[in-house]
Amino acid sequence: MIWGMQTMLATDVSGIISTDSTWNLAGSPYIVTSSVYYKPGYYTYIEAGVEVKFDDNQIMYVKGTLTASGVTFTSNNAISAPGNWGYIQTGDDTYSGTTNLQTVRSCMPAFLCL
Repeated sequence: MIWGMQTMLATDVSGIISTDSTWNLAGSPYIVTSSVYYKPGYYTYIEAGVEVKFDDNQIMYVKGTLTASGVTFTSNNAISAPGNWGYIQTGDDTYSGTTNLQTVRSCMPAFLCL
């Protein structure tokens, strides 16, 4: 018996983001394969309906501006569970990152997750 697998296009993201960018439905889902760092002064817009999936223990640092209304942030595992991926951090001691998040699933339990 031969099993077929349906392949889905996805966009891998990782590392430092140092340019303004838009994550759109055509590139969804976006897979955070290694932690992402948004540098101060840069703007990222994630369109409504986009799904952002995180590999195990990966995080997103937002020192710039992230607008993500109507976006789902979740695990990249086939079966997601709390603690699969890290968290989304905004700002630090000297800068206040900006986000507008609606659906966050399966991140570390100490953070806002569903």
